[in-house]
Amino acid sequence: MPDTALQWIPRFEFGDSSLQLTYPVTRWDPGARTEGRVLTSAVGALGPALRLRKYLLSFALRFTEDEWPSVIDFIVFAQTGAAFTWFPNGQDLLAAPASIAVYLEEPRLATVVRPQRDQALLWFMTLPIVLSRMDAPWNFEYFRGELGSVSPPVSSDAGYYAPTYYAPRYYSPRYYG
Repeated sequence: MPDTALQWIPRFEFGDSSLQLTYPVTRWDPGARTEGRVLTSAVGALGPALRLRKYLLSFALRFTEDEWPSVIDFIVFAQTGAAFTWFPNGQDLLAAPASIAVYLEEPRLATVVRPQRDQALLWFMTLPIVLSRMDAPWNFEYFRGELGSVSPPVSSDAGYYAPTYYAPRYYSPRYYG
């Protein structure tokens, strides 16, 4: 499996603290929310009056039961509306890993924060969150490099092709025949 498999193990820096998770986040889904209205002039021309445009990114944090106290501390801070720094690939060994100033959109302040416990691994939990930024749309992909590509046939002697799909690190490779 290539070394560029799932590498999105996040790190968050908030206030005077930081949160480094052990497991990568789930695949994210981008979105956008615009607040405002469309005004009609006296001559009938339409013109938007935008107040706010937020670029959203939703995914689930994946963590162990031991990490839950640190995760809830992070959520409590982020629910205040303060900006925090997200390092999407927090274990990146570069001198200056990529970071983004973001806000927490969900779970909101009055929402009950309750992680989902995995049915097979009882110590494993997930918590869906939505992050927002206002400066620019999200411009990075979840799967990079050779992920999602199909390798050459394993053996043409068998009479069929069995390409290998390189799945994320926490899944085993699947074979299609």
